[in-house]
Amino acid sequence: MLPNAIPEDRIIALEKEERERYNKAKNVEEYRQRLTARRERQDAWLGTFEMTLSPRLACEKNGLSYGSYTGWRRDPEFCKRFNKALENVREEMYGAAIGRAIGYRPMDDDGNPMTDGDGKPVYQGGSDRLMMAFLGMNEKSAGAELSVNIEIVSKENRIYDCVEAESLP
Repeated sequence: MLPNAIPEDRIIALEKEERERYNKAKNVEEYRQRLTARRERQDAWLGTFEMTLSPRLACEKNGLSYGSYTGWRRDPEFCKRFNKALENVREEMYGAAIGRAIGYRPMDDDGNPMTDGDGKPVYQGGSDRLMMAFLGMNEKSAGAELSVNIEIVSKENRIYDCVEAESLP
């Protein structure tokens, strides 16, 4: 299960705290150097997190303690980048899951997508259960509002035609 995104009001409060810490720093240059080094570690961690989808595993792969990650959640810049990474991961996962629900489009001998007698695209290997789960899911838990247009033509227990999903602004 993916971690929760950091609320915007929490990020605003953290930004205020960060400004106060910066203003109180005795050696501003040293503070900037430490911040730059921390941002580099965070970048590496975020890249690993997007691949592993696990904060603990990302810490392990980058040689960091889990406490580093929990401490970074008090850094407003990290929170913004972390939320963006979560959004990207959720979009990618949702797209992959929709692809699995729809199935794949087989190709004919010429490399063109197969169609039925009416010229509609043919899909094979789709999951009716996964499709039903998508239709009944809470859209907010997917991380985006979606518009799903479905036209299903059943013939010999196969799904023909298409399912389109697009994010709304």
